[in-house]
Amino acid sequence: MDKEAIAYAVAAAIAQLNIELQTTKEKYQESGFAKASDVTGQPSIGEKNLFGLFV
Repeated sequence: MDKEAIAYAVAAAIAQLNIELQTTKEKYQESGFAKASDVTGQPSIGEKNLFGLFV
């Protein structure tokens, strides 16, 4: 693979991840969670849960 093909693949993966994160965020907000740090039962690092690290 050349550098351009890799760059396009990375950009596509990031775009797909952003779509999935937005969908997940909307579902949690519909369930009453105002922000990512309010979501319970997720692994955490320090005082941030896994969602709070990426959202």
